[in-house]
Amino acid sequence: MGMKTDRHKLILKLVAAKRVHNQEELQKLLEECGVSVTQATLSRDVNELDLVKYRAEDGSLCYRKKQSDSGSTPSNTADGIVSIEFSGNLAVVKTHPGFASVIASVLDRSAVDGIAGTIAGDDAILLVLRMPVDQDALLDNIDNVFPGIHGKIL
Repeated sequence: MGMKTDRHKLILKLVAAKRVHNQEELQKLLEECGVSVTQATLSRDVNELDLVKYRAEDGSLCYRKKQSDSGSTPSNTADGIVSIEFSGNLAVVKTHPGFASVIASVLDRSAVDGIAGTIAGDDAILLVLRMPVDQDALLDNIDNVFPGIHGKIL
């Protein structure tokens, strides 16, 4: 594998693992990993990798890989789901932008035991849960539809 391919993989790994706010910060992270790169090369890498800025929860702008067609169906994994948080008989599922309605539709069509209904926006879903709520059982049921959901609990 070539240097460029290895560097691209490392850049994607870094922006997925950390909040990287700008190219200077990315350049320093690469140097910490033993990869020296010029600003011009890094700028080309950012463009070639389709990295875009997004607003993180703290309000800062950070890099991430541009989402493919936001109307596309996420794979049958929890990749489209960012987090899930429970409050009484409600749960809020945060998703990547554009994925909420698709994920909610899959949950509705799957008739997940424990979910009375869903309301979806662009990047969040409100789950109305049947009482009494057994969070562990519900998560197991959702995990049957979207494997890996247990790692997304807040």
